[in-house]
Amino acid sequence: MQPLSDGVEIGALALGPDDINDVEPDVSGHHLRIWCNEAGRWCVQGLGSSNGTVLISGEDGSETVVEPARGGASACAEPVEVHAGDELVLAGSTRFMLIEGMPESWE
Repeated sequence: MQPLSDGVEIGALALGPDDINDVEPDVSGHHLRIWCNEAGRWCVQGLGSSNGTVLISGEDGSETVVEPARGGASACAEPVEVHAGDELVLAGSTRFMLIEGMPESWE
């Protein structure tokens, strides 16, 4: 699925108008992207980060590796669907809780 927009990038060097760069020092410069696809589903994708990303399900607490820490992993991970209530853990130190709703600038 193609994204409806470029979405938001999260990382130490993310500088777009809606991007998030308020992260701990172990988060890569261009760590993760989140967007809404054509089917209306929210997705995240690793951008080749050094220290990886884990998704913790808000429904059952299970963990999904969005992108493993570098060490044999591909440069860019496959997209993973996310839902309100899920938590993203970037590089083990920076956490984001996903909540219902989307910024107007993403529409």
